Amino acid sequence: MPVAYDFTNGVLRLTTEGASAPADVAAAMDAAIADDACPALRGLLLDARGSTTAARRSSLEIRAIAENVASQADRFGGRLALLAQTDVVYGLMRMGEVWVQAGGRVRSRVFRDEGEALAWLAPGGAEGDG
Repeated sequence: MPVAYDFTNGVLRLTTEGASAPADVAAAMDAAIADDACPALRGLLLDARGSTTAARRSSLEIRAIAENVASQADRFGGRLALLAQTDVVYGLMRMGEVWVQAGGRVRSRVFRDEGEALAWLAPGGAEGDG
């Protein structure tokens, strides 16, 4: 599976490895939320560091992912941390961040460091961040 998921301390982590399509991200998110092991979620971490296709996403693909994530904001607490390794993916995720926040239901940030992303998703971690 090009997008795997797991749960850690109330955070749903979607991890991309290799090649993946926007539909793979949506399918993994749907599967995670439907999983009987899914806890009450307070955040979503989308980790694209292992993706071989994220840097080639079109703006339409990024917007599709953002809109799908935003439509499910109430299911993951409305807090999204995006994790990028390269400058290109970081920039594309910043573009996605604008779209995912457009409806006002999601607070998001792009990170390069996993520890910082998880700290931001922790209770009180996003205070004063806007």
